[in-house]
Amino acid sequence: MESKAQPAKLTPKLLFVFLTLTFLATEVCLAQSAAETLAIYQWWNPERIDNFSTTDPRWAGELGKKQSGYSLFHIGGRLWSPERPAPAGTIPVYSWWDSQRQDNFMTSDPRWHGQPGDRKPPNYGFVRLEGYIADPAMPQPENTVPVYSWWNKTRSDNYWTTAPGWAGNIGRIQDGYHLFRLEGYALKARDSSTNSAPESRRLSISHPLLPGVETVYAQIADDEALAYGDVLVGTMADSKLVPFTPTRYSQYRNFNNCGAQNSNNSDIGGSCNSLATKPSAGLWSGGIVNWSFDNCRANRRDLDLRFSMTNEEKERIRAALNNIEANTVIDFREISGRDERAFRTPEHLLNFCFDELDSAAGVSPLGFTGVRDQDIRFQVLDRFGNLRNRSTIPRISSRAIYHEVFHALGAIHEHQRPDRDLNIRVNFDNMVSGPIARAAMEVIPGASTITPYDFGSIMHYSPTAFARDESTPTITRRDGSALSTATRPSAVDYDGINLLYRDIVDGEVPPITAVRQMTLTINEVESPDEDGGAKTAIDFYAKVEIGSNWNWRPGDGANDTQHKKSGTVEEDDNIIHPNWQFSTLLLAGQPLGKASVIIRDDDGLSSNERTDQTVDIAEYVNQGHVEILVDGNSNRIYLAMPNGEFDADEYLGDIGDPIQLTRGTEGEIRGSITFTVDIHEVE
Repeated sequence: MESKAQPAKLTPKLLFVFLTLTFLATEVCLAQSAAETLAIYQWWNPERIDNFSTTDPRWAGELGKKQSGYSLFHIGGRLWSPERPAPAGTIPVYSWWDSQRQDNFMTSDPRWHGQPGDRKPPNYGFVRLEGYIADPAMPQPENTVPVYSWWNKTRSDNYWTTAPGWAGNIGRIQDGYHLFRLEGYALKARDSSTNSAPESRRLSISHPLLPGVETVYAQIADDEALAYGDVLVGTMADSKLVPFTPTRYSQYRNFNNCGAQNSNNSDIGGSCNSLATKPSAGLWSGGIVNWSFDNCRANRRDLDLRFSMTNEEKERIRAALNNIEANTVIDFREISGRDERAFRTPEHLLNFCFDELDSAAGVSPLGFTGVRDQDIRFQVLDRFGNLRNRSTIPRISSRAIYHEVFHALGAIHEHQRPDRDLNIRVNFDNMVSGPIARAAMEVIPGASTITPYDFGSIMHYSPTAFARDESTPTITRRDGSALSTATRPSAVDYDGINLLYRDIVDGEVPPITAVRQMTLTINEVESPDEDGGAKTAIDFYAKVEIGSNWNWRPGDGANDTQHKKSGTVEEDDNIIHPNWQFSTLLLAGQPLGKASVIIRDDDGLSSNERTDQTVDIAEYVNQGHVEILVDGNSNRIYLAMPNGEFDADEYLGDIGDPIQLTRGTEGEIRGSITFTVDIHEVE
């Protein structure tokens, strides 16, 4: 029998060398050999409702492995081996088991230090020393990831995780679990790319659907920039953003009149290359969207079968697209494959696929981007940050499909509209820390507000979006009342797409049903200005801010100011009949509107309005403008108080009736206007 080698005795000189090397290891060398570190295998038992993490090699295996009712779903990093001396700067990790709770528990908490035979209340028994982890009291070493412990009282389940979606501050609540401890820092798993945090920074941007936006805070991963939580805004090149900035409209080919004899024609042209005639940057040509399951960027990576869509998942996407098509002007056309030589190959495709995402349920570019393949990608990871099995159906929700498709059609988040603070409150104190969460909740300046604010929009985030404590909402209505989460587009959502595309499509536009148009017409302006009447120059002009609801004030940014001159010279007695028209949209079920009106007399001296005199048409002193309140339910019109508030005694007349505001009480120029207000179907 071969004799075993005996360990060498430590002489004083060797002992000095050993202690010196141990001291140098205080910076925790991370280039460990496989024998020095062990993978953390994470298992899940749906019957016991138990998360189980261990470095025990008897529980090693490939993802998806089944053992004793548990499924291996993730490799959650690596620990330093318990068979070797603990490296400096590390602390031990122990595992425990409670047979009554059916709960496995792994922790570095020194209060749970143990050895075989130990027991701790309520009924936990010591299992083993799992290894060593970098001390959470010290700075995080390079090439490590934080490990968090969560507890679900209802399930009696402890959960140890390195998943980025479960990072946060102590006290955070998510899916019924409470974050109670940072355990330390584990080495990154060699075969896992989900543990590396993406880079985040502010980038310059220009986008036709975001005219007021100059910079965005973006999360950068795989050379792509993600802003506002789930909107792809461009790709990265040389550390700079190359934004999606289409300068022309999407082009599409009309194959309806192309005969079979042209199928092999290499020169695609003539009548078979019909292009849209109404260009609009950022929108899909003629409302036609060619789409596919086959050409997504993620599909072109070396991904396993779990990234492919099942037939049921594909049918869910088709059903959503059919519903959008049935209610809007959008024409979705499915394309199978992409043959570069095929005559029927569209120039641009909207592609659907699964991918590993850091947080969002899905991601999409905003509107038509002009790139060859434009992808909508859905989350393939489960809530623990691990690949989901294809048998877990559905892996994609209808809400996520509708939400991302509406982004691709050009819709922004409802809760990021410029007028959002007039409608909702955002509880930033209950939000998880980090710039990405805040960027997903910030106001987008200058963004289009085609329709009135819609609490039921598919583009509105849920009440607990990015919540630390999910029992407390991060988004409520302005009055504090609760919001619900839409699972499919509202009628206002569909109206918004139809209004966005109606001028660039051929054919009939579905009726606009959820909103109504309010039009203020200023029929007459009269003022005895100092210049005298019967002039040959245009003198008067109007500045009107008009919008839905009564909860905004002039100049607060909720609505754009419209500036119009009469187009005619003053008539006798300084009277003009300009018929200026100003319009906005109201919700059909809540037809409240408001307009702020200022009349000015152009001095003709400069283009600077500050030198122009205001025509006083207000009955209140020091007001300079009038605010008109319109109630479409009662068909009544009121003059707002100086503070903008409603007073029933300030009744002016009914919708549709000519209403005169008599001359003001102060100022060098006093005048009057006659106007009408109508609420009607959208023109």
